[in-house]
Amino acid sequence: MTQDAYKKIIQSLENNIQETIVATKPEKNILVLAGPGSGKTKTIVHRCAWLIKAKSVDPSSILVLCFNHQAMLELRKRIRKLAGQSANFVTAMTYHGFAMRLTGRSFMEKPYRSDEDGLNFDSIIDEAIDILTGDKELAGIDPTEAREYFLAGFRYILVDEYQDIDERQYRFISALTGRLEQDSETRISIMAVGDDDQSIYGFRNANIRFIKQFKKDYDAKTFYMVENYRSSYPIIQASASFIALNENRMKKNQSCRINQKRKAREQMPESMEKAALVQMVHAEDIASQAVFVAETIKQILNQNPATKPGDIAIVSRQGISYPSLVAVRMALAKENIDFCYSIKNSAGFPMFRVREIQEFISYLDGFKKKSLRPLDLKQEVLARFDQKNTWTNQIEQILESWCQINSDMEISIARAKDFVLQTLLEERREHKTGNGVFMGTVHCVKGMEFPIVFILDGGWKHHDIEEERRLFYVGMTRAKEGLFLCHVDNLANPHIPSLKDNCFIHERAIMPSRIKGFSDDLTVSTLGMADIYLNYPGLFPDTHEIHRYLSDLETGAKVRLMEQKDGVYILNDTGQIIASLSKKGSARWRPHIQNILNARVLGIIRRSQQENEEKGYKKVKIESWELPIVEILHKKFIKDFHLT
Repeated sequence: MTQDAYKKIIQSLENNIQETIVATKPEKNILVLAGPGSGKTKTIVHRCAWLIKAKSVDPSSILVLCFNHQAMLELRKRIRKLAGQSANFVTAMTYHGFAMRLTGRSFMEKPYRSDEDGLNFDSIIDEAIDILTGDKELAGIDPTEAREYFLAGFRYILVDEYQDIDERQYRFISALTGRLEQDSETRISIMAVGDDDQSIYGFRNANIRFIKQFKKDYDAKTFYMVENYRSSYPIIQASASFIALNENRMKKNQSCRINQKRKAREQMPESMEKAALVQMVHAEDIASQAVFVAETIKQILNQNPATKPGDIAIVSRQGISYPSLVAVRMALAKENIDFCYSIKNSAGFPMFRVREIQEFISYLDGFKKKSLRPLDLKQEVLARFDQKNTWTNQIEQILESWCQINSDMEISIARAKDFVLQTLLEERREHKTGNGVFMGTVHCVKGMEFPIVFILDGGWKHHDIEEERRLFYVGMTRAKEGLFLCHVDNLANPHIPSLKDNCFIHERAIMPSRIKGFSDDLTVSTLGMADIYLNYPGLFPDTHEIHRYLSDLETGAKVRLMEQKDGVYILNDTGQIIASLSKKGSARWRPHIQNILNARVLGIIRRSQQENEEKGYKKVKIESWELPIVEILHKKFIKDFHLT
């Protein structure tokens, strides 16, 4: 290894623990318990670079498994930046992505199905496990040699976010490493990085016991990374003492602390300005909480021109349809502050059918035999869209990622298409809509960081308190400079009592406020595919004006619902009918139209005659047509209960 490489890979870390981890013998199994903001991604990246540069390890023998697609892209980008062109041969994939490679599946198999998610990723992992363990026979391959055949060449596995794996992923990793193989020569070295204090996916069957038994499973050496490079000293102290209340922890004697370089910032809380401390704000009700958040954000943006709305996150225990975030959304709109949030895939519409995504994929299909430099591809695709919106932003982000993980040379558009489909499919669970202040659940912001974070009250649970505390802790540790903890007087938040007496937290009460039109019974719903009469625009010929109205419709446009004798219709902002609700949708919404405060277009999807024929629906008059997906702000439905 050259002196320059040693400087970049080892000395630049400026952290003895990280240096030791990175330079540990290649064949040694390692568990790294890494606190928030401690540089775990950096450690994985530098470990890969050290193996390649210092130990002359073949980069194609390194496999990095990531929990989600964004983490995978970030790792690929950073490994390439540190290790150069050779990093292109490192395999960095999600669990699902690597399972697909092993099973010979393609992301192009079923991406366009509008009535389902397409590929069943869990069953693909099961199939991959069966192949590796010899429980699935493949033509021409001896089941006892299947693992060696498929993993030939891999010698080192690095696993990110090990605390979040479930039983299926645990079995997959065990099969990959050969943990249960009798012949130790066939086993693969593993380095796992995780933090049991940030295990928050119990609802998705993730189990903290897997990281706890890792040392025993792999006879691994354990390292602790607890220097926090992200957050201010008060945030580190307040969050560390909060999570210390959990009994069932692996880092009980390893409290997180400010990194060595910033140690001079350690101060007694009484000598610090109150504004520098974590702020606990007591509000009378949800509306007052929301007004405080919106007005504080406005003040921060006005006083700090360098701070952008995207530097701020509003974190909640519950999703966008619950009162806390509905109120904040209305308060932000009143202050003209842009915001964004995640739409879950369960919202009921197929992302692959969205107008902009369809145009994007059609372009890739049309030029799949062509090759372009990544930057040229990005510019060529974006030039096709006159209007910028949430969907073109997503396309831009995908193409930006394509640029960052590839060198500046011509690459086939067919390869780019596979990457695009992989990205869209793996991110299909949630789509971020809008730009600006981020609003979402703690689960949405996991792995992210923001200069300013507000944690809302509402919905915090009293059962399974250790996981609930970890959830609140993850929210706290997203903040770099400013952290606001909100408490609503009439809500029973289990975390407030234990935080109240912390000397790094400054408490204050705020004046009551109101939001015009807000009430606790407001919610947000999406008109999904089941609510819309899918064929309605297709019943009209090409020349009918409905198609022009739909073509002119843009994401974000205001619409309204109108009842007529034969059903409920969607009208554009100038009063023309652009869609009809289905019988089910009409029956559901007819009694509640007067309770709608606002309706807007989330996206426009395309539907084809071919889909109709597949389902045996009656013929329509044109080949394809468009439909609006509408988000509605309304009062909750009150169900009628009839005594029998």
